[in-house]
Amino acid sequence: PLYIAEYIEIYEDFLKEYDKDTLRVLSVGVGAGLDYYSLLGVLENRVDIEMDYMGIDLVDWKYRDKEIKFEQIDLKDIGENERVMDFISDGVDVIIFPKSIIEIRTSQQQGFVNVVEKDAFSVLCDVLIENKIEDIWFLNSYIKTHKEISGMSEFSHIVNKLQAAGYMIVDGVNATEYYESHNGLYVNYPFDYRSTWQHDLHNYCQRECGAEQSEKCKLAQNPMLRKSHIAFGITNFRKVA
Repeated sequence: PLYIAEYIEIYEDFLKEYDKDTLRVLSVGVGAGLDYYSLLGVLENRVDIEMDYMGIDLVDWKYRDKEIKFEQIDLKDIGENERVMDFISDGVDVIIFPKSIIEIRTSQQQGFVNVVEKDAFSVLCDVLIENKIEDIWFLNSYIKTHKEISGMSEFSHIVNKLQAAGYMIVDGVNATEYYESHNGLYVNYPFDYRSTWQHDLHNYCQRECGAEQSEKCKLAQNPMLRKSHIAFGITNFRKVA
């Protein structure tokens, strides 16, 4: 639930600056599609925007709604996936990393991919450049602890690559900065949490895991209410050279 609240806040802030009537979103590390549902909620009263969305992930989460366009693929291999390339070549406006950017870098550091030969972030930038995507937004949901913000160093690889290719950051925003939640100390969930999702989650846990295991699961009973772990970045790049 905290992630949904954060993604809603990200999309709300982004749409304050976005001025097109179409919106095409690529979610990298889409997981269960929480940012998709958040975007649907934000756009519910925005009949002026036509949205198209695709998610990619290494794992095909069974919780994700099948209505979401999805490809099970590593980011470094997107250039080899016809559906993803078609989606990008038709024009992509937003790339969102929903709590996933640090995981991509970690998998590289652990040796699952060869960073020197095929860096995933470089591949993503190359695909954008080759497809002449000249105006692109990055929405990054970072991992925040009381000690640090994780994910910004990973995003710096994208920043450096795009700037070297002639992109500028619109309005002079510092890509190393991040936003913290601005709606108060506690999460203002966009629904009656206890009477709806809490009940659904508990029933799902019982059905899938059994009654004994569901009693050990505190997800439905104890959602994270404080916003101290929310941190995100919104950056718009535009090709100028």
